[in-house]
Amino acid sequence: MYTLAIAGYPCSALVRAYWGRGFQSALVSGVVRGLILLVVAYVLIAQTHRGRLVYKGAWLRPLALFWFLYLCRMVFDIYIADRSYGATAYTGEVSPVFYALLVTLCPMFGFLVRPSERELRLAATCSVALLAVVCVSTSLMEQSRHFLIATGRLGLAELNPISLGQCGTTLVVLSLHLMLTSARRGRIISICLGIGCCLFGSYTIIGSGSRGPVVSLAAAVAALAWWMTRNLSLRRISTLGLAAGALVAIGIAVFGMDLPAVKPAIEHGTDMLIGRTEADIVQGEQYSRSRVTRAAITQFMENPIFGSGMAEQETGDYPHNLWIEAFMATGVVGGVAMLVVTLEALKACMLVIKTQRQGAWVGLIFLQYLVAGLFSGAIWGSTAFWCFAVGTVSLAVLRAPKRAAGPLARERVLPDLG
Repeated sequence: MYTLAIAGYPCSALVRAYWGRGFQSALVSGVVRGLILLVVAYVLIAQTHRGRLVYKGAWLRPLALFWFLYLCRMVFDIYIADRSYGATAYTGEVSPVFYALLVTLCPMFGFLVRPSERELRLAATCSVALLAVVCVSTSLMEQSRHFLIATGRLGLAELNPISLGQCGTTLVVLSLHLMLTSARRGRIISICLGIGCCLFGSYTIIGSGSRGPVVSLAAAVAALAWWMTRNLSLRRISTLGLAAGALVAIGIAVFGMDLPAVKPAIEHGTDMLIGRTEADIVQGEQYSRSRVTRAAITQFMENPIFGSGMAEQETGDYPHNLWIEAFMATGVVGGVAMLVVTLEALKACMLVIKTQRQGAWVGLIFLQYLVAGLFSGAIWGSTAFWCFAVGTVSLAVLRAPKRAAGPLARERVLPDLG
């Protein structure tokens, strides 16, 4: 489940990019969604019989409240009010209502389980392998001109630049964590492979030309450094610091070379990143995303009780901020419920990073997508954010000390049905 939440959509987008013209796009994505639902069903049935399904009643209440209000808003806007939101409010294949149910809401139930450290490490390793394939393949597709470069940014037609940049961020974070937690046997191989994955991930982040992946990476790496101070000896931290310096030097050397396979994408991505940041600062009122965000806040202020719609009504776009969108779509009740869910998940994230070794990466990835939600994404399509929020809380509840207070401490383990 963890691997599918991270790499399922990028891999399906990659398949559709290679063979999309010969396949129905909906067929390819439909197979992936069906696979996710089958895995969710298997996890719930198998883990329930093993007594490993955990129910976190207190935390699930605001989560259930928010999703109930949000789904009611979606059904009203699409099927009753018949509001037309444009391309950004639809996947082009299926209504956001069914997308939210099948791809975002249902998979969350698969994370209410008790994963072992071995399972968590296996999930991280598989995710790194699949994301490395995505990053390397998209680079090769760019060179063979099967790769869409939209306004100077790297991005498949099925995988936009922001999503691709987040893939690179996840690849870097997971690679760093696997290198830090690798066993003594095979550590050199793990470090060499990790350095290569970090370089490809960094190339993908820069080429995407998006701010969200860069800020997400900074937040996740800062949290990883905090984890290092609590789990590693000073000697090993010093050694890793030297290795990190060498990695940075190698990266600067590679990216600074006049390589035709590397330099154009980096130049385009850097120019886009700087240009978009300047546009947001200097031309905030005219910059499209800032304008949509401000309009969404205005809509909420005009309709604070029930909200105004699942998208900004003037442009038909979502505000590229999950929490502004929550208040805009569901009003003050749903918005407060969203804040409670987020704050409890963030509290769980800090606890997981602080206390766990193999499972810390779950908190790091949640933190990445939490920061990413400040810059882009819609609630109904942010699968990784929602799944890792539930997964992080599950790990925190299972490892939380008995003296812990609040919703994270009040859990009930279902009886063994086997």
